[in-house]
Amino acid sequence: MPDQDVEQFSFAVASCQAWYHGHFTAWRHLANENLDLIFFVGDYIYEYAISKEDNLKRQGVEVPEPFAHTVQTLEQYRLRYSLFKSDEHLQAGHAKAPMVVIWDDHEVENNHAGWWSEKGTEKAHFAYQRAAAYRAFYENTPVAPEAFPNGPHSQIYNAFDVGRLLRFVNVDTRQYRDGVVDPSDVEALNRETRSILGHRQERWMHEQLQNSPAKWNVLTNSVVVAPIADDKVDQWDGFPSSRKRLLQTMRNVQNPVVLTGDIHQHGAVELWGDSGEPVGIELICTSIASDGDGRPGSSSADWLKHPYVKKMDQRRGYILVDVTKKQLNAQFVVVPYVEKDDQAPREVAFTYRSPSGSRRLIEKGF
Repeated sequence: MPDQDVEQFSFAVASCQAWYHGHFTAWRHLANENLDLIFFVGDYIYEYAISKEDNLKRQGVEVPEPFAHTVQTLEQYRLRYSLFKSDEHLQAGHAKAPMVVIWDDHEVENNHAGWWSEKGTEKAHFAYQRAAAYRAFYENTPVAPEAFPNGPHSQIYNAFDVGRLLRFVNVDTRQYRDGVVDPSDVEALNRETRSILGHRQERWMHEQLQNSPAKWNVLTNSVVVAPIADDKVDQWDGFPSSRKRLLQTMRNVQNPVVLTGDIHQHGAVELWGDSGEPVGIELICTSIASDGDGRPGSSSADWLKHPYVKKMDQRRGYILVDVTKKQLNAQFVVVPYVEKDDQAPREVAFTYRSPSGSRRLIEKGF
């Protein structure tokens, strides 16, 4: 009930599960966690053609010829979901706890933006592709009836409360975003009207956050909010006006938290205002399998050069989050390998806590 006095709530965050890149060992461990809810923040499937020569890193498996083609039709999207969902560990994850699923790009096509296709597909044809993708997504993921697609349109954004402890605001950063612009075109990039959410959804998001009675307010989102580099235009870096408006709202919200995936790396990040003051935190989840075996640390100096990026890790895994009235604890779980088999042990890359009211991340033990 919205007015219930909830003392504690635990959830996991997962993202990016390219079946052909590795075993779903992370799901095996996640299914044994003590938790109330699972958030999947994008790239439930991948649309790429699968072949031994190019991308089949998961050892001990073969795929038949129909999977050797890029996904574009309803039949192909359905078949791709069937391949990914055949994994027993993903099945165990779904059986473990209720799941909230939002999409990123690969549920349709890499890096698409609204009606814009990275491959140059004409809008009329891309509309058919998006309609097929949305239909298959609705058929194969636990989304609400309200998300039933109307052709190439499907409203997956929603919000819900866990008593007075938590409000979750789950957004769609793909369907309504403005098109891609050249990062060198500073004027276009910084245009005030430019939005990653579309103006209707963006207004709704701000209202949900501003009117929340909850102790903790969590924005579930598929791409990184924190400023990283000028060329990261597929993330919120490509929509600085949207980010500025979000951070302004977060200043007046109790304990704002952003959940993110997409980049196949764990990240513990603080969100800072223009003058360097913390306004919230961002918990970035690595992939379940995408990019195969990882390694400790960040893949790029672009990330760790920022003082608000506290720590990163490229291994596969998930985030386990426990929330009470006094504190949020985030455990960044990893497995050392995924390509060879599904027997890798559960490890913890790092753990951070955020005391209520602090808007900071403090590494556990320090």
